[in-house]
Amino acid sequence: MKDRDVNNDEISSLGRLLYNKIPKEFGSYAIIGRRNVGKSTYAIKATMEALRKTGLSEEEAWEKALGCVCFTIPEVIDCLRSALTAKRETGKKLEVIIWDDLRVHASGSKYFTEFRLVEQLRGLFDTIKTLVNNVILTSPSMIGVLGFLKTYDDYEIRIHHPSNLGERKRLAKGYQWNTNPSGQRRIYRKFRDVYVCRMPTNIYIRYMHRRDDATEKALFGVEKIYGEVEEEKIERGY
Repeated sequence: MKDRDVNNDEISSLGRLLYNKIPKEFGSYAIIGRRNVGKSTYAIKATMEALRKTGLSEEEAWEKALGCVCFTIPEVIDCLRSALTAKRETGKKLEVIIWDDLRVHASGSKYFTEFRLVEQLRGLFDTIKTLVNNVILTSPSMIGVLGFLKTYDDYEIRIHHPSNLGERKRLAKGYQWNTNPSGQRRIYRKFRDVYVCRMPTNIYIRYMHRRDDATEKALFGVEKIYGEVEEEKIERGY
């Protein structure tokens, strides 16, 4: 399969998939790859491309794409609640939701540390197809994330940084999962995109600010759990 070099005036394979699900269908996509390889950039750029094809200007599409990004479980719940309200008012679904840094903010341990939130989220995800056209999840891998999220991978997209592409370009390899009548899942390679790992400066700065805030909250949660464990050790005389 030949690599497809996505230029500024073209739409990526993921962007086309996202757009084709609007306004009535549903698709889910797991974007995986090592940290800082460009998973989030690919997700946000593809979302921008799909939104631009709906009639938005490039600037409007970038703004709306950034607004589709969620990090923490409360952010995802708020986004889905807003999608429900908007659908009641307009009859339209939210085009895309991007849940970024999944293994940080939706690790399996959340089931024990934030049980009520996770159960609320699970309930919302049971009906997500009625609220959203596309769900994008980004993570180094899907190992270790909340179990019910692992089924949201109609497409698995693996991001690579081959040395022959230079500093800025990345390779996105897209695979589609299909389930045969016997229940077995098989994966088929569907596309290869070469893209520039870059966003407009103002979008990137705001994205990183939100990401840093979410990381700080995650660190606070870890510190809180560590403190509780230490207190329990003292109480038990360890």
